[in-house]
Amino acid sequence: MFKTIKLAAIALLAAPVLLLSACHDGWEEEEDYDPDFDYVNYVPSGGVSFGTFNQFEHDFSTQDIDSFADKDGFTLSLVQQSTVMISVTSGGSLDPWVDLYTGGFQFLIGDNNGGPGAYAVIVTELQAGSYVIVVGGVGDSQGMYDLDIVVGSLGGLDFGVLARHTLYTDSGGYINDPTDMDSYFFTLTSDTAVDLAMIWVSGNFDGNIQLVDQYGQEVLFLDPAGLADPVVTNLNLTAGNYMLVCAAGTGYGSYIVEIDVK
Repeated sequence: MFKTIKLAAIALLAAPVLLLSACHDGWEEEEDYDPDFDYVNYVPSGGVSFGTFNQFEHDFSTQDIDSFADKDGFTLSLVQQSTVMISVTSGGSLDPWVDLYTGGFQFLIGDNNGGPGAYAVIVTELQAGSYVIVVGGVGDSQGMYDLDIVVGSLGGLDFGVLARHTLYTDSGGYINDPTDMDSYFFTLTSDTAVDLAMIWVSGNFDGNIQLVDQYGQEVLFLDPAGLADPVVTNLNLTAGNYMLVCAAGTGYGSYIVEIDVK
């Protein structure tokens, strides 16, 4: 299901139930936290052109910020309306921020510390078209970083940052046919174990789940025999950003997604 494209070598139970709508907390325009912020109307040098993404594709680039004024620009385009996860991780002293613009340089959304530690992450639904990503460092922070882009489908939601000892639930999942896939996104700020479940509610379908990390790597694919619900318990995950894809081999119907963080 999932295709990955590489540009360069990568560096580097009892609990309350939350019924969630899409939200990755902490997003704000850059000027709110970075006095060096300035809107751009050009693609800064130092990045790459990613080209065109279809759903369930991944690409990444390793670059560096070498001064307080340095900004790197990246371009990409989407074939169809999709949900996109953009992650910026640093192996050094860089405290990265990331901004997303349309191809016409209309500012859409930015993030500073939405991921684990000081890392940045954006999860957002985008129309088909062209976009510009700009990465820089807060203050005078400098260093190498990896920019990863994971493109998922519509449907599902963004659970945001998941707290320990909490059960997260979405009761609105629906599979129309075997070509329909719903993408759910979440962030873990520390290493922990989780339970994942896609629970049948109505209809008649053979459900399956796939978990993909921010680097486009498949962590888990589970398609139990027959019409059994795909459920995994005590899955050990590292801190990072993830996409959970819910689908069906046959049939259609409604389901519930549960993520239980230990």
